[in-house]
Amino acid sequence: MKNMEAVIFDFDGVVVDSMKWHAKSWSYAFCQFGMKLDERHVFESEGSPSSEIVKTLLTHCGKASNDIALNGKIVELKTKWFSESHKAKIYDDFLPILSEIKNHKLKIAVATGTERHNLENILGKNLVSEFDTIITANDITLGKPNPEPY
Repeated sequence: MKNMEAVIFDFDGVVVDSMKWHAKSWSYAFCQFGMKLDERHVFESEGSPSSEIVKTLLTHCGKASNDIALNGKIVELKTKWFSESHKAKIYDDFLPILSEIKNHKLKIAVATGTERHNLENILGKNLVSEFDTIITANDITLGKPNPEPY
């Protein structure tokens, strides 16, 4: 670790066990519009911004993805359901890893396609303050896999 200055974590599926809740949230939102979603497609889109995920998922459902109003409604429903219903938890092994990194005096960051309010809701104020830098979907124009978040 001599040459390392920082460690950057992804959030969903790395810091927190949340991907199954994102998949259920997307499935719920699509169902409200009469579409059945194969949740494995959510996992394939992991890390991308919701605005891109919804387009990809609509394509997998055989629907046009250029209806901006529909896309927005689906993302809104997904976000609301996730915020109200998720049971995402921090992985048990993450806190000891975080502590070890801090012991080595390295900077700690998280770069995520998740919106800031979801990250803060899951981590809580105390754990949020442990990160030197947090980059969320709210902070960027181009989400992953584009390198902008990093």
